[in-house]
Amino acid sequence: MARQMRKLRNLNLVSLAWASCIVAFLPSLARAADKKEIIRQAREAYYNVKAAGLVEFRCQASPDWDSIVKAIKPPPADPDQLLPLLRQLHFGVAVGPDGGAVVSHQFDGAPPSQQMAARLSLMTTGADQVLNGFFQSWTPFVFGSAFPESNAEYELENADELYRLHQKQGSADVVVTMTREFVITEIAVKSPQLEATIRPQFSRNNKGYLLSRLGDVYKIGPTAQGEFAMDIRYQDVEGFTLPAAFTANVTVTGSTTIAATFEINFVNYHVTKQ
Repeated sequence: MARQMRKLRNLNLVSLAWASCIVAFLPSLARAADKKEIIRQAREAYYNVKAAGLVEFRCQASPDWDSIVKAIKPPPADPDQLLPLLRQLHFGVAVGPDGGAVVSHQFDGAPPSQQMAARLSLMTTGADQVLNGFFQSWTPFVFGSAFPESNAEYELENADELYRLHQKQGSADVVVTMTREFVITEIAVKSPQLEATIRPQFSRNNKGYLLSRLGDVYKIGPTAQGEFAMDIRYQDVEGFTLPAAFTANVTVTGSTTIAATFEINFVNYHVTKQ
């Protein structure tokens, strides 16, 4: 009997030890499950055109050259000569299934001089860069997601009524801060080439959160830095919510400071659905 009691006691001790391990391990399992559930809910809280059935689209981008030329600093000396030529510039955008955008342009006429051709080339390059910047900023929120896939590596910090998502993207450290309602308030990016703080704003409808404004402060190298602020308006295109227009204010400071405001409308959409 004494031997059986010792065996039972030893068995109880082993069972207790295993139970202690399991109890200690359960919170970590719960935390991991909670994190995955939080990220899943966060992904689903945002309107996603791919999830809504959009495969790809094409459209025309129409810059408001009058307002752009008025806002350029330093201003051009001959806007009356420049504007008629700028109105002959036409831009097209194609966004593929992966959310990548290809911006193209064409010019209807011929520049009257080599000097004017160089100026048109500069304005065209600026509009190209702003359009590419717009879609690089817009597609991660609406065509993709700012949140990782369930099998990705990330850390989720729960502090001060906020969530902070830490992840690595290539050589960049990315920290996404959001509210308990999954509204992203800040994205901080730090890499050897770039430091940026992005502050998005969202509207909400029955389809979810939709990017409406983006503020970006960035630093490239030791001397150059800039600010980029963008406001977006939307339209319904065959049941999808897609950009109608955006206004972008760009300031780049280096050896000199250049500031410009771009107002660009999107028209003549052609969409491919699932």
